[in-house]
Amino acid sequence: MMMVQNFSFALTYWDLFMAIDGSGCDNTWWWLGYNAVVCGIEVVFAGGMMLGGWFDASKVLFWVFWVLHAIDAVPGYTGAVVFLGQKLQ
Repeated sequence: MMMVQNFSFALTYWDLFMAIDGSGCDNTWWWLGYNAVVCGIEVVFAGGMMLGGWFDASKVLFWVFWVLHAIDAVPGYTGAVVFLGQKLQ
């Protein structure tokens, strides 16, 4: 579920990023692209957590991907939502 959700977010932000030409909306355009990349990376990390929980008997792989997910998601999502919200006019 987390992979599907983040993939759909990544596609939506990417489509919006590509639809804006950048002129006059540079800050909004940049944060849309940044959020698309963060969501795309989260798809990989969510898949790693899924496979780590499924295959790895010691659960090390799950926790490695969980930590990577937390490092990416907390500043990524928080920064993108706050700064994108500030740049929308």
